Amino acid sequence: MRQEMDEMREKLMEARTEVEHANDAAHYEIKKRQSNPPRPPAEIPGREIRGRAAKTARNFLKKESGQKQGVEEAREPREAQGGNAKFEAGQREAATSSKADAAKATTDVRWLFDLKAKHLAEMPKEEENFVRLLAEGEGVAALDFRDPEAKGRTALLRALSAKRSKLFTLLLEQGADPMLASSAGGEDCFDVASVLGDTQYIKACIKWVVDDLQTRATTR
Repeated sequence: MRQEMDEMREKLMEARTEVEHANDAAHYEIKKRQSNPPRPPAEIPGREIRGRAAKTARNFLKKESGQKQGVEEAREPREAQGGNAKFEAGQREAATSSKADAAKATTDVRWLFDLKAKHLAEMPKEEENFVRLLAEGEGVAALDFRDPEAKGRTALLRALSAKRSKLFTLLLEQGADPMLASSAGGEDCFDVASVLGDTQYIKACIKWVVDDLQTRATTR
């Protein structure tokens, strides 16, 4: 019995000692924490470094992305400018070509009344071919051009004033408008024909107007 009690006492003492050690350890830990409180998570060196690194990385990626975007945005205007430049160059080329064509057409029409072309009046077949090619190549607009060097008159008015009946008829057949007045005096073919007193020109002008009205009526 006594031996059992001694063993029990030793066990209790061991248990008490363990408890005391645990209490001492707990008090020590408490005092340690009170004297050295833990730093907030944001202030923990490892996390702080990692946070700064992550922020730096994000800023770098953002900056790099912005630079790429800037390059793309800069490239697009350049490409657009390149496209616009090509378009504008095409327009300038077309305008230059149009001016050159208009100048050539004017020269060809003026040649009909040049002193060097007087022989055309005696060559009806050649004159007819030239007028037809002129109308087909340069268009009716060339025939209706009011030449400032000819008192603003059209080719038809000049042919009528010069009493070149064959040329006048050819121009009418190719679509020249007898109702277009000169930009200087304001007279049209009807006015000039009335002054000349030649009914053939008036009849030709009337026929042109009737044919034109019929053409417009059928195309409506």
